[in-house]
Amino acid sequence: HAAGRVGSARDLWPSTGGVGGNGDRAAAITHSGGCRIPARVGNSTTPGMVDMYEHRTAPLLPFRKFVRRFVRHAAVSCLILIGSLLIGVVGYHAFEHLSWIDALLNTSMILGRLGPVDVLHAEAGRVFASFSALFSGVVLPVIAGVIIAPLAHRSLHGLLPERSGSEDH
Repeated sequence: HAAGRVGSARDLWPSTGGVGGNGDRAAAITHSGGCRIPARVGNSTTPGMVDMYEHRTAPLLPFRKFVRRFVRHAAVSCLILIGSLLIGVVGYHAFEHLSWIDALLNTSMILGRLGPVDVLHAEAGRVFASFSALFSGVVLPVIAGVIIAPLAHRSLHGLLPERSGSEDH
């Protein structure tokens, strides 16, 4: 098979019961090194998709595992925020020649949607600030969504009515 391509249906769901041999019928992708890795994890009905949350017909995740899920989501949110801060600080330092502290202050204020503190003098700095402001308009809702997602899923998990088996895809 070509590197990074999914093989035929026979390769995806071998008669041995899937990649793990446990009957999960998980798909596998063959990479250039010749190793096969699962392309599907959990009980997803779509090959290549990873189940992040339990299905509505599955039992609610135990509280301890839910806390771990929430901590992972919070960690991803922190990484997104730290990455955004680093991009902004380096950009202000490079384009506006601000000190590291002033660059951090400006980046924090823009990410917090309060606007820049320092007057921008360089044209490149103003262009960077405009893209930074647009970027921060997207980052804040993404971070909020990543943090809220496990809470919303847990609260909605038991509220949705069950559908019949024929519609369950």
